Amino acid sequence: MAKEYFDFFDTLKEWWPERSKTRRKSEEEDGFRMKSVLPPRREDFKQPRQVVEAIQEITGDYLGVTWLVKVNA
Repeated sequence: MAKEYFDFFDTLKEWWPERSKTRRKSEEEDGFRMKSVLPPRREDFKQPRQVVEAIQEITGDYLGVTWLVKVNA
């Protein structure tokens, strides 16, 4: 599962500079907007649950995608 996170994070990192070129310029930040800075890449996974939480974070906070299922890892 960690490989999936690393692949997804790397893809997001490649896409992010292109995304920021088309982003609206606004001084306001609200809870519904995608974050303007990528999080640091996580490297220290000890349990599958940590990988799932990391993927949920970047998909929810940075792509606006929410998970409709609960994963018990």
